[in-house]
Amino acid sequence: MNKTDLATKVLELLGAEKPDTSKLDADRAVKAVLKALVEGIKTDAPVQLIGFGTFKVVERPARTGVNPATGKPQSYPAKKVVKFSPGTELKTEVANLGKKAAKPAAKSAAKAAPAPAKAAPAKPAAKPAAKAAPAPAKAAPAKPAAKPAAKKK
Repeated sequence: MNKTDLATKVLELLGAEKPDTSKLDADRAVKAVLKALVEGIKTDAPVQLIGFGTFKVVERPARTGVNPATGKPQSYPAKKVVKFSPGTELKTEVANLGKKAAKPAAKSAAKAAPAPAKAAPAKPAAKPAAKAAPAPAKAAPAKPAAKPAAKKK
C-alpha cells in the first residue's frame, strides 16, 4: 500500500460516515498525519499510537564491516535511525491474517459436506508380478573426491 492507496482507503472509511468527503480531503488528512508523525519523531521523544505501535529514535553505534566486493574492512559512522515497535492490536491482527479466512471456510465446508456413504466392497488383491524386475545397469565408477580449497592468508 502506498500513500495514494492509503488516501483512497481513508476516503472509503470517512465516506461511510461523511458522504461529502472528497479525495482531496482524504489526501490532506493522510499528509497531515504523516507530517505530525515526522515532527513528533524529530523531537527525539517516542511517538506512541496506542494499539498501532511506537516510533522512536535510536542511535546505532559506529561499527566496522567488510566491503563485499573487495573484502577490505570498512568503517561505518554512528547514526540515528527510526525504530518501529508494533502495538498489541497490530501484532494480533498480523498473527491472525491467515487464520480468519481459513476458519469460516472450514466450518462452511464441514456443514455442506454430505453424510459419509457406505464403504465400497473390498477389491481383490493384485496378482503377483510374473517376472522379477530386470537387474539394474552397472553403476559408473565413483569419481575421486575433489581436493579441498587452499586457505587464503
